[in-house]
Amino acid sequence: MDSQTVRQKHKEFLFPCVANYYAEPVVITEAHGSTVKDLDGREYLDFFGGILTAGIGHSHPEFVKRIQDQVARLVHTSSVYPTVEQVAVAERLTQITPGKLKKSFFTTSGTEADETAVMLAKIYTGQQEIIALRHSYAGRSQGAIAITGQQPWRILPTQMPVSNTHSRLTVTAVRSVSSIPIAGSAARRTSTT
Repeated sequence: MDSQTVRQKHKEFLFPCVANYYAEPVVITEAHGSTVKDLDGREYLDFFGGILTAGIGHSHPEFVKRIQDQVARLVHTSSVYPTVEQVAVAERLTQITPGKLKKSFFTTSGTEADETAVMLAKIYTGQQEIIALRHSYAGRSQGAIAITGQQPWRILPTQMPVSNTHSRLTVTAVRSVSSIPIAGSAARRTSTT
């Protein structure tokens, strides 16, 4: 299969909201460090620092080993059961984050982290409106789509009152700390208020 075929099948079999940013996106098949290879054998330097990006490079040997070790012991449990790794990461986060953080909420996606941050901000402030950044992207859930500032990603009418702004200083809801507990290691995502 070549890249053109993959792009055609992507349009045919995936929902329109799983859109690509480019007319002919690179079909990546392999990546190591900062180099990616496409289906047609071309290599590229990866300068992307955005959605679903881990800042450790591709296929980092230590990260790969930790994932393999964890999967060999335990892949997933419901959140109704505590795990050693989850508690260890939560405790470590209290030691390395500024302020008085004592509680963590672990998610599997930025969308879920954004939804939780909005919910917690509303509970804490008692307010129902939030302010989001213009040209922002918050995810694919209904709430996340409602606060997304990029019109092409807003495929549904706004379901929650949102004011979009250019200033980061006026954001009242923050993206929550989200981590992936893998063998005592954590990938962490934070934003400022």
